[in-house]
Amino acid sequence: MKKDYGKDFYAVSNEILDLLYKTGISAEPDLNLGKAEVLYLRYLKEQNKPVKMKELSEALGVSHSRITHLSDSLIKKGYIKRVFSNEDRRVLYANLTEKANQLLDDDNNKRINIYTNLIKDLALEETETILNYLKLWKEHLTKITRG
Repeated sequence: MKKDYGKDFYAVSNEILDLLYKTGISAEPDLNLGKAEVLYLRYLKEQNKPVKMKELSEALGVSHSRITHLSDSLIKKGYIKRVFSNEDRRVLYANLTEKANQLLDDDNNKRINIYTNLIKDLALEETETILNYLKLWKEHLTKITRG
């Protein structure tokens, strides 16, 4: 019978998150934005094109009214703009501004530098082993969350 590893996974995961937090890597980026706003901007960045408000709502798992509120906030801060569809003026898209792209690029580069420093003392084989296991874990989590 397989040992119940749930408690072990929970403990180690929390310890890793705590350690990463101490390095600054898992803390919310210093962007003066809320977590939902950061997720919104990162999703738009990943899509690399204007995204329908309905798609944003579904992708982030929030209501349409919440997306509207987040959009209003991000527009005021200069990070997104709303664009009407050419085919149907009732359809709105969100698009990143250059200011948002620069902010996200700077934050990503900062985080890459932190990780680079975290792994610099590992042997190449250790680095590759850890990375392969992290990819395997991500695949598993992706599979079960898409259920």
